[in-house]
Amino acid sequence: MKEATTLHEQIIQRANKDLKGIEKRYETENDFLALVATGDITRITEMINSDKFEIYNFAYRDLTRPLRMKKNSIIILNTLLRKVAYDQGVNPFMIHCTSEEFAYQIENCTTDEMCNKLFYTVMLSYTQLISLLNGQKHSLITKSVLTYIEANLSDSNLSLATISKALGYEKETLSKRIKRETGQRVTEIINQRKVDYAKLLMIKGLDDMATIAQASGFYDSSYFSKTFKKIMGCSPSQYLNTLRTK
Repeated sequence: MKEATTLHEQIIQRANKDLKGIEKRYETENDFLALVATGDITRITEMINSDKFEIYNFAYRDLTRPLRMKKNSIIILNTLLRKVAYDQGVNPFMIHCTSEEFAYQIENCTTDEMCNKLFYTVMLSYTQLISLLNGQKHSLITKSVLTYIEANLSDSNLSLATISKALGYEKETLSKRIKRETGQRVTEIINQRKVDYAKLLMIKGLDDMATIAQASGFYDSSYFSKTFKKIMGCSPSQYLNTLRTK
């Protein structure tokens, strides 16, 4: 075979050696994007714990700058997923804020481990946005509440009272509206989302329970553990151990 001399020739030559791999990569990517569009956090988590995301391993493109290549792969992912979120009806403001935050985090990654954790965070965050906001017949008031909760999960003072004050609604009115439209009380939604975020942190590799509790907006580790077990049926430590055995 003639030795490739130009970049274009090198790309063609490399692609010819891996035609089946290329087809599989695009097939997997389509399956993944379709799954994100459903907002199914459980199935996305299962996919994350598999080895399917080697499709975004572009280190081979420049072996002298593997970290830059990993950052580029997350940039691609961020771009693809914000388009999926928009197509599913997620509020453009929420998409913009999410995308911009990730753009800054990507450039601040200094190690492979940071890149890997951020990669999974991006996937789960967009899936959670779609899970919360897509396809639900909620009023603008309820969507505003859900959006506010999502943006303030780390606040240990997050409550019906603080949300009502921030959004300018009466507590009783807001409480009844949320219960009627979601089937849950505001406190239940807050705790569920905080536990979901705690699970995300553990999936990312964080294992210090005090740190996880604080980052998830729980005022102490004991209350965090009690709330986590009530929702998940197991303690945070038990959940972490199940992740380690996968």
